[in-house]
Amino acid sequence: ASTNRYGLVADFNKDFKKGGRTINLGLDVSVSPNPSRNYNRSTGIFYLSPSTSEIDQLRNNQIDNSRSHLYTNYAEPISKKLSLKVNVSGNIINNENALNTFYRNPANQLYDIVVPDLTQTVEQSGFKTNANISLNYKITNDLNIQPGLVHNYISLNNSFGNSADIIQRNNFIWPTFQLRYKIFRFNYSAQFTEPDVSYLQPVADNTNALYIRNGNPNLLPARMQSFSINMYKYDPKSLINYNLYGYGNFTKNGIINTTTISNGVQTINPVNANGIYSINGGANISKDFKKEKTSLKLGVGFWMNFNHSPVIVNNIKSDADVFYLGPNGNVRLNLNDVVEINQSYSVNLNRSHYEDDYYTNLSYNTHQSNSELIIRYPKKVVFETNFTMMINSQKINGYNNNIKLWNAALTYLFMKNDRLQLKLSVNDILQSNVRRNLQITGNRVIDSQSNNLGRYGMLTLTYNIQNFGQKVGGKETFFRF
Repeated sequence: ASTNRYGLVADFNKDFKKGGRTINLGLDVSVSPNPSRNYNRSTGIFYLSPSTSEIDQLRNNQIDNSRSHLYTNYAEPISKKLSLKVNVSGNIINNENALNTFYRNPANQLYDIVVPDLTQTVEQSGFKTNANISLNYKITNDLNIQPGLVHNYISLNNSFGNSADIIQRNNFIWPTFQLRYKIFRFNYSAQFTEPDVSYLQPVADNTNALYIRNGNPNLLPARMQSFSINMYKYDPKSLINYNLYGYGNFTKNGIINTTTISNGVQTINPVNANGIYSINGGANISKDFKKEKTSLKLGVGFWMNFNHSPVIVNNIKSDADVFYLGPNGNVRLNLNDVVEINQSYSVNLNRSHYEDDYYTNLSYNTHQSNSELIIRYPKKVVFETNFTMMINSQKINGYNNNIKLWNAALTYLFMKNDRLQLKLSVNDILQSNVRRNLQITGNRVIDSQSNNLGRYGMLTLTYNIQNFGQKVGGKETFFRF
């Protein structure tokens, strides 16, 4: 499998002689050809209803996504406090999911026997438009409001190689609103979102005999209402920096996966559903303390995410609430750029609650600590090391619940302005060789563990054409390890 994306972006802005009259035109074109070849050979033995299934196939899936986004924004002043805003955008959609499945030929051992029931090409073509007209009213120098109306239209033609086309036309008109008060911003809008072409593929994904994923050609576009809030400020006198942000979506005809379990096999079917919404956000505050050539920075913050959606297993439906909360803190000490010590710590609290007692509420916590030391002494020599520890309360046999990652590097600087840098770095000194990720989705905990390259050393020689004065060392420099 491979993932590629090619894009072209163009933008034009013009200010007219009349103050406040502006126009903006733009184009954003992207093409993403993503071929995938999956060789699958497996034997499944079932005990509840005694049987055996064998798979020996090549699943060749070519997914091509093409999108052209055009937009224009126009502003026309009506008075000193009132102006008209017109924003029009359009998306040309052209996506394809071409699936070809082959069985192995016992005569030549090649995968050249086409399986018609597991072969299908799905094309999704069409366009959608978003036309918004609003009035911006400047109540005071600090307060602006901008109410408006948006018309959304979507036209899709979903064509299938072995069945009739499905044509969809939908539109709606909805209010929009923006508010700006000093450093505070609020925005509310609505739009259509078309289903991903992979959901429309009617041929089942059978690469895992115990987890079959079906498609649904009859999926409808989702209608989404969105809001966002943002607030940011830096006080140079007190050296305090803080920000607050939040986002939310309310979706009609969103897509959820229903699950049917029979004889140990899970079959997944995507369907449209209402009553889906999500809210996420967070806040951060930090303060700098400086005395001569020594500086100390303290910061605390948190992020949260709340998702509400139906979950359906064996036709038992329940509302599911999934909640994430992540408080964090960090300390940075800089002693005249000779010694730097950075320490951060975060906790992720993950919970889910279900309306129906058929489902079991889920809960787990993860902790992560990051430590970094940089020493720029003697002159022209930089030593740096970082240590990460991840602890997880979700205990599964064979999975590492306490992951420790230690990296270190030594850099020697040459030439004027340290333009030439010779660096020896060692990755994963403790040979942990693993990463782990957990996520609650529906009524499941998805617990995945992946292997790193493991311990290795690397010698690099870097010449900077122009050095802009950035200090060498730290995870935020060009070479990360």
